[in-house]
Amino acid sequence: MGFSRNHSVGRVLALIAISAVVSVAVTSQSATAQVTHGGALFPKVMPQGEWAQVLSVTPKWMVIQNGRGQQFPVSLTQGNVRMFVIRWPIAPALISPRAVAEVTGVDLVSNTVQANHLDVFEPDAQGLLNGVWPSITHIGGLNRILSPYGADRDSAINGYATVYPLAIERNIPNRTHAVAPVFAVNPIRLALGNNNVLTVMPAGTGLNLTRVTAGSPTFVRPGDLAYVMISGQTPKTLALSELVVYKRMSFDQFAP
Repeated sequence: MGFSRNHSVGRVLALIAISAVVSVAVTSQSATAQVTHGGALFPKVMPQGEWAQVLSVTPKWMVIQNGRGQQFPVSLTQGNVRMFVIRWPIAPALISPRAVAEVTGVDLVSNTVQANHLDVFEPDAQGLLNGVWPSITHIGGLNRILSPYGADRDSAINGYATVYPLAIERNIPNRTHAVAPVFAVNPIRLALGNNNVLTVMPAGTGLNLTRVTAGSPTFVRPGDLAYVMISGQTPKTLALSELVVYKRMSFDQFAP
């Protein structure tokens, strides 16, 4: 699944630390931040990902503030946000039998991976996966896809010791990315088909679980933490390629 492969693990690991930074910035710098829907004082930002805090939200507009105290209005209409999703914490016991999970973890062989994050997609959000499941991809070195039919036998998955083309890759463990239905939750195991099961074990920091849903202003509240990828800006709004809002309560506890 496109959006969570690249950043889900790193973002969730940084969630607590970044929350503290943003909270301090909101308290100390909001008086000097410049924001206007007219554009005269609209601050400049780099078109890259960063963390922000939601200051206000309406059905059509959201105002966010980054760790430098800059405030930005974001239009939630007219296609200004290409991808808008929300991540909710979820306990293993709340995962339904119809859920599909996505995970990337260190390959421990014997159909076992060790990971620190896993995304859960219930039936109402499985359209976000944009693909066919179950699927499994083996990744080596600097994100090379390992193929059992590779021309180089030593970089294929065939029992040989892997020979990496770059010296830096020798210290990078092989990983496995999987998207598959949840078969069991203690421990979490994913059904890969043909009676094959992938077991997901927690990493040293534990295994963080989030339920992913499509984004909606109805679910967003002031104080929520957001990760934004900025694709451009106009005098009135930011254009976002990605907006991910993180909630502190589970989807089932939330009352819109």
